[in-house]
Amino acid sequence: MPSPSRPLSRALSQLATASLLALLAACDRSPDDPPPPTVAITGLVADGPLQGAVVCYDLNDNAACDSGEPSATTDADGKYSFKVLETDAGKHAVLAAVPATAIDKDSGAAVGAAFMLRTLATNLPGAQDVFVSPVTTLVADIVKDSGKTATEAATQVQQALGLSALPLAPFLVPSGGAEVLLAGRALGALTIQTTQLATANNVPAAQVAALVREATTTQLPVIAASLAASSEGTAAARAQLAAAAALAEMNLTAATVAAVASQVSLPAGTADAPGPFVSLRRFAYADANNYSYTVFVGDSSVQDTGGRYKASEVRVSMSGGTAFPYNRNQVYWTGSEWKVCATQWEVSLNKAAAAGSTQSSTYCDGMSNETRSAVEDISGKTLREVVTRFRSHPLADSVSASTDPVNGLPVNWGPNPDLLAATATFPAGAKMSSRSQRASIGGVDRIELTTKSTVRWADGVFRQATSLEQYGSMAGNLLDAAAVTSGGNTVFVTDLALASQSDTTLESAKRYRAGIDVAGLKIRFYACDLRKSDQASINCSATGDGTLAIQNQGGLRLLRIVSGYPAELTAQLNQQRYWVEYSGAVFRGMRDLERTRYDQRLNAVAWTALRTALNIPEHTAPVAPPANGAFAMLRNFSFTDANNYSWRLYEGDVSVLDVGGLFTFNELRKTVSAGVVVPYARNRSYWTGTEWYDCPSDGVAVGKNDSRAPYRSLYCKAYTDERVGSTTLTLAGRLMSDVVNDIRAYGSLDGGGSYGGWGPTPSAHPQLANTRFPDGATLDYRGFQTTATPWAIATAATDQVRVAPSPTTSAAFNTWPFATTLEEVIALYPGSLIGNTLNGNTALFVHAYTTTPSNPLYTNRVEIRVVFDANGNKARFTQNNRLVSNGNGTNHVTLLDTTYSIEDVGGVRLLKFAAMPAGFEDNYRYTRQFAQRASGVWYAFKDVVPTVPNWNIRLNKTAGDALRQALGIL
Repeated sequence: MPSPSRPLSRALSQLATASLLALLAACDRSPDDPPPPTVAITGLVADGPLQGAVVCYDLNDNAACDSGEPSATTDADGKYSFKVLETDAGKHAVLAAVPATAIDKDSGAAVGAAFMLRTLATNLPGAQDVFVSPVTTLVADIVKDSGKTATEAATQVQQALGLSALPLAPFLVPSGGAEVLLAGRALGALTIQTTQLATANNVPAAQVAALVREATTTQLPVIAASLAASSEGTAAARAQLAAAAALAEMNLTAATVAAVASQVSLPAGTADAPGPFVSLRRFAYADANNYSYTVFVGDSSVQDTGGRYKASEVRVSMSGGTAFPYNRNQVYWTGSEWKVCATQWEVSLNKAAAAGSTQSSTYCDGMSNETRSAVEDISGKTLREVVTRFRSHPLADSVSASTDPVNGLPVNWGPNPDLLAATATFPAGAKMSSRSQRASIGGVDRIELTTKSTVRWADGVFRQATSLEQYGSMAGNLLDAAAVTSGGNTVFVTDLALASQSDTTLESAKRYRAGIDVAGLKIRFYACDLRKSDQASINCSATGDGTLAIQNQGGLRLLRIVSGYPAELTAQLNQQRYWVEYSGAVFRGMRDLERTRYDQRLNAVAWTALRTALNIPEHTAPVAPPANGAFAMLRNFSFTDANNYSWRLYEGDVSVLDVGGLFTFNELRKTVSAGVVVPYARNRSYWTGTEWYDCPSDGVAVGKNDSRAPYRSLYCKAYTDERVGSTTLTLAGRLMSDVVNDIRAYGSLDGGGSYGGWGPTPSAHPQLANTRFPDGATLDYRGFQTTATPWAIATAATDQVRVAPSPTTSAAFNTWPFATTLEEVIALYPGSLIGNTLNGNTALFVHAYTTTPSNPLYTNRVEIRVVFDANGNKARFTQNNRLVSNGNGTNHVTLLDTTYSIEDVGGVRLLKFAAMPAGFEDNYRYTRQFAQRASGVWYAFKDVVPTVPNWNIRLNKTAGDALRQALGIL
């Protein structure tokens, strides 16, 4: 970092002091004493290697090369050597004062600007080599400014620049290699360009120093990205481009450099005393019916043992006079687990800045930030003046409603100053702060729960993907060069705002999409125009190819982009897209990259004055989420109209626990057909291990749930499962049509059932496109792994087994007599096993399914049947079609020959098969059995224990009631 030249009087004073100290030291020694031992400090000064730099050992630790301090001038190779007292070795920094006339060996030219390089003290004894460069200088600056240890600062620089070695003095170039020299060259170029730009525009020397330090400490991610993406042939050229990118990121031009330098040189000021606070983070305003703002609120005097306090985040959005609730719906990676971020309550954990340190914060348990603030008392200043200053702030914030969508400058902050009374002033206690925040330190991953790509499935229908592999159907023209790239064969990546758009039919943005080859782990990016009328992606052109990797992170599978990510996206958005399997779907994820952003804030007094002047009401104070208690969750829903619908929900109270920590839940089902309520009959009896339990149709106390992880559940005293995931989305303010369409596109199956027909068809119920879910409405993705299923008997009248009066009977099926024993069933359904004719009279029905007929003479119904031979307990499964002409069975095919056994279970005789036909259990999710109970034989079954979790969607009571009310069925 450059250091302003010290006044001559100060230099002479320091020389006199150094001479006096040397004289006093000499007086302590006898003339006959041997001279104290010395050791050599040698090394290299490099931007590239610099010739003509004055290198010294900073004995008095004043960050300047003073007379009397050991020193040397670097040679043509940038090397230096001087001796220091052995007792002083490693205790002080090595400084390198680089004059404007110093020669860069790599370019052969003078550097063109004076600056100072330094290291930290090595704390090593004896002779040593010490490498001095802009990288070691940066580490020293961070230690001084932040209060971090040397290792912490060096690690920060290493991670931000992507270095393989820790840049901590003594640091020898061979161990760091070309990457350290290249990074140092880029930092040196940034130092020189910033100094020259500031000096040429009459920026005061003290501000030049602050400006260079700000540039070099905040723009490391920009430099690293530029160096990685650059294809320039020489290191010098790559360094110059990286420096230019950093200057652009900081908005440093001849027109802005004075304003930026003044801004980053502001003194710290005095912040509000610890206590309750309101901090206005963002503010956009058109009129009293159209505005938005974000405030952080809390009490900084309420701290944990680490001195940290919590802050809640309140976001208010008013459009057309209607308030729209904020829905975050994001999951953050904390470093050890994925965690859903609260919508507003206590989303940030903060530690105030102390002397010599920055403020630190953790946002949503995953994003780490460090902030330096300059606080200014604005009492007595006019509202117009301050808002004008906010809008003319020369440094960029993240893109929002209050900033320019391309460059992030806060040109739209707050109201047009002309809307404010010219004489209105801020009251006493009003303060504004200007903040420089190093955000998303090290990068942070998050999952966006409302953004899931639909992909083309094998049947040609577009649904949300359930696995990363399904994205292979969206390859654009990556695999087929003749394919026409469109939104139908590529996946969304992100939108990039344009400064202007000459075509009025197009949005002022480029939509980036991607063709994905999952098998080959390849990706191709496309930039498309975005048509205003229907938001279709058109005119897509390839921008480059990249590579992919599938990784496991916290139990989730992620599809990451390893190389080839469009540089223009990371440069402007500081983000990278990825995709992740989560909660039964594939969601879009985003990695926020480390960057520095600048914002301005008003404290509670100032914000109250401004919003009062604009007739904006005070925000509603955030409250802690309610404790678990009574609930009602809508599990299934089908709807044609108000006279034809059905639903299934669970209700209970989590707070009412038995001695084992379990709570009871009820299952309510309702079916209305042609306006008539159809009573639900479960007609199932389950073996609990000790008894046969007829699970009640009314669903009262149908199950129990453990209130503690792993949240085991017992259903009908027989089915057991464990929860494997539960993710809650807030729906407040979202259109019902959007939510229902999203549910219908969900690719996972609920117990084998598709979500394609869930609820109402939005297009058939236009009121859903104008109705929004109220506050408190939520949607859950709930996953569970079934661990045990029971033997079960179907007990409806239609489930009792009938036997044919004769093998050739033509009597109606409902006139056949009921079987009374399993032996009767075995004897009367011999089929072809003992030479009989195979038909519906001699083969017992097992299962039926529909499919496209293989012959026009057949219906679409295919049946699976079974026949028996008591001699050897043999069984044969067959398959047949039915004739269109008369409905008779035909085309009988043997599927499997196996055996059966009969077992007594709690007074019930169960007939079980040794095996089922291939694919039966996978396709239909159960095994067939038959049960002799009392004086009859009934169809029985045992559901297969699945090997993968089952995912389903549930609406809470607020959401379910609102949706049913909109449909007129409450």
